[in-house]
Parts: sequence; structure tokens; C-alpha cells
Amino acid sequence: LSLSEVASQQRLLLDRYVLVYLYFAWNGPQWIDQYNFLSPTTSICGWNDGTNLGDGAWCDDNGVADDLTLPKNGLVGLLDPIIYHLDLTYIWLNGNNIDGTISSYIGTLNRLMQFEVYNTQLAGTIPTEVGNLSNLQTLYLYITQINGTIPTEL
Repeated sequence: LSLSEVASQQRLLLDRYVLVYLYFAWNGPQWIDQYNFLSPTTSICGWNDGTNLGDGAWCDDNGVADDLTLPKNGLVGLLDPIIYHLDLTYIWLNGNNIDGTISSYIGTLNRLMQFEVYNTQLAGTIPTEVGNLSNLQTLYLYITQINGTIPTEL
């Protein structure tokens, strides 16, 4: 294997690990819809509802997780910083019982375009590192416990 192939395999393994971790951290067995999560016969690219731009986990053309869309699905737990190990473009977790804070690690998601975590139990402030997200188009934080001022970096 070439170095780039090894790096690609490591990326796919990391993505799978993080998604499995989040499944259990967010009480996955109790989710309203399982979206084929943990299917032994399906790659993480198939852990979704199968519709174009639907719910679940989605991948880019290289098989890398780039979309985590799980709105109103009965998720319970912390917005664990492990999520920032995924190179996501879309994070939609609205309408779930997700709590905790938005970590400064969000600033490492260079491809992030949409971050929708409204109608959750998130608290704290918006980290200034959100200003590092040059591709960010949508930031929905309403109906949360997030307070303070909007960072000038936005």
C-alpha cells in the first residue's frame, strides 16, 4: 500500500470508530430511527435513510464521513468533543436532548458549512474558534441555553 492509501484507510477506520462511539454515547439503541448504524454488512456510508440528503451519516466521494444529520431522533447525551475528529461539512442534531458545550475544537472543522444544534440543551458560550470556519454558512443555536455575545470573529 502507498502512504496515501494507508492514510485513507486510517481515516475510514477513525470515522467508523467515532460514529460507533457517538452512537453509544447518545443512547443509540433507543433512537427513534437506527439508520443502519452498526450494520456489519454496511459501510458507514450506508448508515442513513437512503434518500438523497436524508438523515443519518453520509460520506463524500472518497468514503469519508462528511454529514451527520440526526434531527429529532431521541439522541441523549453530551456533545462529545470526539465529534470534531470527523471532517464534517454538515452537523444537524437539532431537536435532541444533547447537552454540554460547544468545544473550541469546532474550529478544526475546516469543511464545516452548516452547524444546526438548535432546540437542544447545549449551554455555555459560542467559542471564538467558530470564526476559523471559513466555509460556515449556517449556525443555528436558538432554543438552547447558550448565552453571551456573538464572537466578533464571526
